[in-house]
Amino acid sequence: MKPVTEKDSLVSITDISRNDIKIMIMKNSSWLRPGGVFSIIVFAYRIILRKVGIIMMNESKGTENNIKRVMEDAERSFHFKFLECENGTALTKMKITDDLLNILGIPYGAYIFNMADLTAGCANLSLGKYGPTINANIQFIKSAKPGDEIYCRANVTHKGHRVSYFHADVFKMDHDTKKIIASTEFTFCEL
Repeated sequence: MKPVTEKDSLVSITDISRNDIKIMIMKNSSWLRPGGVFSIIVFAYRIILRKVGIIMMNESKGTENNIKRVMEDAERSFHFKFLECENGTALTKMKITDDLLNILGIPYGAYIFNMADLTAGCANLSLGKYGPTINANIQFIKSAKPGDEIYCRANVTHKGHRVSYFHADVFKMDHDTKKIIASTEFTFCEL
């Protein structure tokens, strides 16, 4: 069976414009075919990206405006700051506060993972690509303590036509020594 493409997987698309957000309503009779579910997920992800403002109508992929929106949203929602984002690399910083700690007194792993994922995602955007994380791997090596400032540096390791790979380290500086907290690998699929 051939893979489902955008053209043959959609029976109809209805476009509704409201507040410069394009919402796609899909009626798909072939979603059970191999690849059909994936195409629905990809299109649903595009809807979500539009809704949070990463992809606005009439904007090209990976523009500076899109990167700026991601940075602003991360700073507002997730309490970390982008220090740089260009040419397939990005650097973020976050201060560990008491509200980020779990019952053991260490930061929730989800905060560290989220920081790495968004940092790698922004590095991907800086290459002019956008799309979901389709694979992620994280190894926690050391924990951070309240008051620590942690950083995440993401770099592209392979930029393909449809899939890009990134490595990101979350670390803290201790007397000019880089102490790795977590090491991550991400794979992004371009939409």
